[in-house]
Amino acid sequence: MAEAENIALYRRLIDEGVGIGRLETLDEVLAADIELPTAAPAAEPTIAGMKQLNAAFRAGFPDLKATIDEVFANGDWVSARLTWAGTNTGDLFGQPPTGKAISVSEIEIVRCENGRIVELRQVIDLASLMAQLSS
Repeated sequence: MAEAENIALYRRLIDEGVGIGRLETLDEVLAADIELPTAAPAAEPTIAGMKQLNAAFRAGFPDLKATIDEVFANGDWVSARLTWAGTNTGDLFGQPPTGKAISVSEIEIVRCENGRIVELRQVIDLASLMAQLSS
């Protein structure tokens, strides 16, 4: 695939999928055997695990949105810097809501093959998330 097509595929994942909670998009853009080497310990490194983790964050942050701040491609690889923003008005992993708004950065690197994302690596600023919720 051309780099522009790989970027468009990644944008679908974020803009139509996890970024707004339309999780069925994951089935359309991710390979069934996707590699998720940096999956959160609380989730299985599978599409189902990604959906469960996203649902848990949406329970805690019903207004959660992701914005792609920067995105670029090099061959089969797409890299992006995202910002997640929302307000903690629901339970989050068993913790009561704080009512606090958060804005958290994330870096994602994905590899595309045959019109699907086959590998996804992510680093999210969890320390910042926890600090914003506790301050």
